[in-house]
Amino acid sequence: MEKQSLSKNLIYQRKLKGYSQEKLAELSGVTVRTIQRIERGDVNSHMNTLKLLADALEVDIQALLPLENPKEEAIQTKWLLLLHSVPLLGSLIPLVNILIPIFIWIHKREDNPIYDRHGRAVINFQLTITLLFLLGLMGFFIFPLMGEGAGVFFSIVGIYFGAIIFNVVFIVLNIFLVLRSRRMFYPIAIPFLRKPVVAKV
Repeated sequence: MEKQSLSKNLIYQRKLKGYSQEKLAELSGVTVRTIQRIERGDVNSHMNTLKLLADALEVDIQALLPLENPKEEAIQTKWLLLLHSVPLLGSLIPLVNILIPIFIWIHKREDNPIYDRHGRAVINFQLTITLLFLLGLMGFFIFPLMGEGAGVFFSIVGIYFGAIIFNVVFIVLNIFLVLRSRRMFYPIAIPFLRKPVVAKV
């Protein structure tokens, strides 16, 4: 039953991307024969193989693995939705867009690697957006006092409101990505929180 679930997950994710088995093999480095055997449910796949396939499909490895608890996926999706959507409150309450994701990340990161990855991505993005927002806000006060031209002032206005709009657009986009495939996409982010490097022994 487990092998069947894994095979169905792989077939679903591959067809969702519109990839043939040959295309997936080319992108992942996994042989076509291995992909065929996994999709038929003939083999127990190594985690390294599944990681290569997940990376090629641009999904979290959890999207391929069969879940022991059928409700687990729904629970994960709810937490991820909360993590990605709560920064919208930052438009009303300063720093909520950073503080609540940090709290959720600290609370959930050891439960499952998916929370750690998504949490770091959200926090890094929100810290980057907040930095841009503060630069724009400072420009409102600094440049007029310095007697700079209108062009500089309006460029600062662009940074200020651009950061707000950019933030809202990508919050909404990632809510849809999480609902669809539990993926995420943040195009710019200073890596304030990096993935810890595990030393090889």
